Amino acid sequence: MKFIFSLSLALCFCSTGLSAKTQGCNRSPMPLFTNSEDNLELSYIPVQTIVRVASPRKNVENNPYFPYYAHGSGVLINYQQQTGFILSAFHVTYGREIVLVMLNDKYDAKRLFWARLVKEDQSVDLSLYQLIDAPKLNISADIYQGSDTDYGQDVFITGYPVTPKALFKAELFPNSRIIVREEKLLGEKEFNGFNLSIKPQIVSDCIDNGLSGGPAFNNQGHIVGINHSTDRFSDNPDGSFNGYIIHSSYIRKFLKQ
Repeated sequence: MKFIFSLSLALCFCSTGLSAKTQGCNRSPMPLFTNSEDNLELSYIPVQTIVRVASPRKNVENNPYFPYYAHGSGVLINYQQQTGFILSAFHVTYGREIVLVMLNDKYDAKRLFWARLVKEDQSVDLSLYQLIDAPKLNISADIYQGSDTDYGQDVFITGYPVTPKALFKAELFPNSRIIVREEKLLGEKEFNGFNLSIKPQIVSDCIDNGLSGGPAFNNQGHIVGINHSTDRFSDNPDGSFNGYIIHSSYIRKFLKQ
């Protein structure tokens, strides 16, 4: 596994000893409430489509105090004109046939369901799952259909943060609420990340632990990317961090394959 520029995955892999610190963020997360009436400026972000994902270990008996391989985020989308599909990152779900998904309704009530693997592609760090025991859902976020070189636009990095300390408690879903970071889409970079075969897009600030697999929205509420990692540039003298997302152009190709 090759990591460049002190890669810090946006999800904590406590079992492998990788660092997932995102200290050095230039800005604090934006305030967000699940009831959009509480924050009209962010009402265009489809908060109800953002989910939490937990990937159980294949052999929980050998790891009773750390039964989850990973915690991350995801987003509800339509797939082949059907609802109830979760788009996330491969390094969150990592080939698990079944993952746990926590949904939130507009009253912030917790809803926990299983989802089964539909497809995955490690080379672009994407995975797709289908809810298998949930009622029919009528909520989903649309994939951005524009150019992947529309640099300079605002993007809103979203998901559920988590701390390494919380993971060691073996909690099913550590207690935290959705956060949003308003950032700029800066360009793309040759960067292997988590075994990528593509050039991910760079955003202007870090991506917090636990936001891996979560959606990056534009100001129309369309998915412009899936959160991948945070990376410290070796040539950045102030020590600030930048994040990487898998852009919607790769998402569209992944879903059509």
